[in-house]
Amino acid sequence: MERLYSSIKGRYLGVSVAGSAVLIVLLTVFFLSSFTTTVLSLNNDSFEANVTVSNAYPAVSGVLFNDSSNTIANITLTAASDTNSIMCNATITDSNGYQDVSTSGEVNATFYHSGQGTLTGSNDKNQRYTNTSCSFTGGSGTTVTAVCVTQFEHEAYNGTWNCTIFAKDGAGATANASRTQTVDELLALDVLNGSIHYGTMSNGASSSSALGVNISNTGNVKIDVQVKGNTDMNCSVLGNLGVGNISFNTTGGAYATMSDNKLSTSLQSLSAFNLVQEGVTPWVEDQVATNNTYWTITIPDGVRGECNNTIGVYAVISAD
Repeated sequence: MERLYSSIKGRYLGVSVAGSAVLIVLLTVFFLSSFTTTVLSLNNDSFEANVTVSNAYPAVSGVLFNDSSNTIANITLTAASDTNSIMCNATITDSNGYQDVSTSGEVNATFYHSGQGTLTGSNDKNQRYTNTSCSFTGGSGTTVTAVCVTQFEHEAYNGTWNCTIFAKDGAGATANASRTQTVDELLALDVLNGSIHYGTMSNGASSSSALGVNISNTGNVKIDVQVKGNTDMNCSVLGNLGVGNISFNTTGGAYATMSDNKLSTSLQSLSAFNLVQEGVTPWVEDQVATNNTYWTITIPDGVRGECNNTIGVYAVISAD
C-alpha cells in the first residue's frame, strides 16, 4: 500500500511539475508577445489630420470687348447681316482652382446699349444680347480665360455698349467686371424693286398714278434717302428723254401732283422718308423695315422707242 501510494504520489507530483513547466512557458510567451507588440506599435502608429478649406470668391479681370477681328477698334457692323460676331473675354481667377468655375460653376455675359438697354431684362436685337454659356480656354492653376461670343444683328444701335461678364463658382459665389465699346453708325439700304415699268405711253402723256419702289433699312440708324438719275434716258429709236421728266415723292399720285420733285443728275433729298431700323417701332424684331417711294413720268415730243435710265438711291441720316 505504501509503495502504491508512493508510486501514485510520485506520479502525481511528476504530473504537477510538468504542468507547472507548461504554464511557465505559456506565461513567458504571452509576456514576450505583449512586450513585442507594444514596442512595434510605438514605431508604426498613425493619427488623422483634418482641416476645412473655406470657399474663395472668384474674380473677373482684364475684360476685352471687340468684334471678331479681336482688335480694340470700334465695332463696325455689316449691312443686312444678322451674324456680326462680337466677343467679350475675361480672365477668371479662383484660388480654390480654376475648375471651381470652369467645371463646377459657370460664366455668362450681358451686352447692352448704354443709353437704351439694361443690364437685366429681356433680350432685344436693337439694344440687349446675352451669352448664358460662355466657353473656357487655357485653364491652369487658379486662372482660366472665359470666352463669351454673341451675334449682333445689323440693327443694333450705334453708340456706347457695355459688356458685363459674370462668374459663379461651385459654391455659388459670384463676381463680375465690365468694359465698354463703341458700335459705329451703319448707313445702309436695299432697293427691293429691281426695276419699274411704265409700259407703252404716247408723246405728251403723263402718269395718272405713281409706281412704288420699296426701300429697306439694312443699317442701324434712322435714314432719309437721296436720289439722282445717272443720265438722260436714251431712247432706242429716237431722241433722249430728259432725266427731269421723272418725278418722285414719298406719297403717291399723278404726275401733275408730284412734278415739284423732279429727278436730276444731282442728288435730290427725300427728307420725309424717315425710315427707322428693323426692330424699332412700328417694326418688330425680325420684320424688315421698309418704306415706299413713288415715281411718275411724262413723255415729251421728239422721242420714240424704249427709253432707260438708272436711278441711284443713297441713305443719309434722318434729320428728324
